[in-house]
Amino acid sequence: AILRAQQPWTAVATPTMQTLWGVTADVNRFVAVGEGGAIVYSNDGIRWTAVLSTMNRWLVDVARSPVLNLYVAVGEGGTIVRIDARGVTRERSGVSATLRGVGGCAGADLYAAGDAGIVLRRSSDGAWQALRDTGSEAWTGVDCDGDRVAIAGLLPRGAPRATFDPQTIRRRTGSRASTPRLARPRPRPIRPSPRDPQSRRRRTPRRAPRS
Repeated sequence: AILRAQQPWTAVATPTMQTLWGVTADVNRFVAVGEGGAIVYSNDGIRWTAVLSTMNRWLVDVARSPVLNLYVAVGEGGTIVRIDARGVTRERSGVSATLRGVGGCAGADLYAAGDAGIVLRRSSDGAWQALRDTGSEAWTGVDCDGDRVAIAGLLPRGAPRATFDPQTIRRRTGSRASTPRLARPRPRPIRPSPRDPQSRRRRTPRRAPRS
């Protein structure tokens, strides 16, 4: 089921019994994806239609490319599918790790991220390329603001972490290759509070004057 934003929220039925994991929208269309390769869309948020597809892999997230006028969904086992007016087409990712986030950026760029630090970039010709020096985190989300890319995820031990620095996570433009540089934020030192008894300096007791 899908909740429609009203006062209050209203549950809306969809033509699938599969669990839906990701949803995106533009000015006149909603697209949602989920388990078993489920893909549904709606033009008004009320009436939903299933997209015919032979895809049976778990789809986790979906995003739209405003320039290319298409949707891209990612999921289990490195699955990437393109959704457009011609139907559903699988694209080669070159990875086997589960992809958990996808985002459309400025121009025709699309980024996908997932387990084991995998970050992929889609060029305008539809080819996906793995980027270097993207860590070993389980990335779970991708979003863009113009030519800036933000990726969030989990450290290997499970500690939550978000990586976003406009100065260092940026898609390079011009004659150089368009690859984001992912920087690890420096931890801020924890300074003891002045009220903390342990932070106070121990004073040496004064000796009594000799009589």
